[in-house]
Amino acid sequence: MEQKIESILFYKNEPVSATELSEWLEVSLDEVMLGIESLKQSLLGRGVVLLENRGEYSLATAPLSAGLIEKIVKDELSKDLSTASLETLAVVIYKGPVTRKEIEYIRGVNVSFSLRNLLLRGLIEKVSSKLDERIFLYTPSIDALKYLGVTSVKELPGYEEVVRQLSDRTQTENTQEE
Repeated sequence: MEQKIESILFYKNEPVSATELSEWLEVSLDEVMLGIESLKQSLLGRGVVLLENRGEYSLATAPLSAGLIEKIVKDELSKDLSTASLETLAVVIYKGPVTRKEIEYIRGVNVSFSLRNLLLRGLIEKVSSKLDERIFLYTPSIDALKYLGVTSVKELPGYEEVVRQLSDRTQTENTQEE
């Protein structure tokens, strides 16, 4: 159980509720809680910790590694954005607010690293969906507009056309799935 929970938390790279873990693992909430406690104990003294906040769980680097991680983050932030990060940023700007799942569908690859990089740089913001607070939406930040040298996303080249194409594509795919 411990290994499965760790795998899910590593893959999701965002807070996950015990209820969601119970559903995905097809076990009782009590079994999940035992697995969480076991995972928490096995991570003691290691480079990763299990965080809990309001019934949601996530993996993070251990506080003792803060200096090392801060150095790595500074190094990352001093570099130019990668092609993957730029593509992810473009999807967030032209399609946002957008879920990670939608971004991954459009790009065809896992975008966790790119999203983390963009969040660290302050180019995107992560907000809870008003329809389902378990889902996060990504939107461009004011700093993204500054970075791009525009005062509104509507000033970006071909903004209206790209938004229309993305909307048409999404509607066509949704119709085909039905």
